[in-house]
Amino acid sequence: MKEKRVSFRGKCRLLQSISFQFPCATNFKKWGWQESKECRPCKSLYPKQSAFSEDLGHIQGYCKALQRPRIAVHHDTWRDLIRHIGKQSLEEHEDGFWIWTTSVSAVKHEECEMREILTHMGLMTNTQLGR
Repeated sequence: MKEKRVSFRGKCRLLQSISFQFPCATNFKKWGWQESKECRPCKSLYPKQSAFSEDLGHIQGYCKALQRPRIAVHHDTWRDLIRHIGKQSLEEHEDGFWIWTTSVSAVKHEECEMREILTHMGLMTNTQLGR
């Protein structure tokens, strides 16, 4: 928790998550702040179905209403990781840039597999790409 680059809000969310105090409908019902533990975004998307319980696991991995923001966060994390690797790399490239695929739109979305990235970097040959 001494890491200075992590925001105060990020540290709070981490502590809330590991102490089972994350603000969600399941906890609000447990604490008497709310009558239902239903996921409101899921209920608004699928009003005829019984809604799932909104807990940390549902928010982070299952809620259909939060699917796009969740994917965007994962991709941002991936890009940040690649950017840091690129900064630390001593290898020089012809054009001086690292090239990675990005999401062009919601309709057309492509991501490279790790072996394609390693081939692009010259760390793996096409003959080593066996499946």
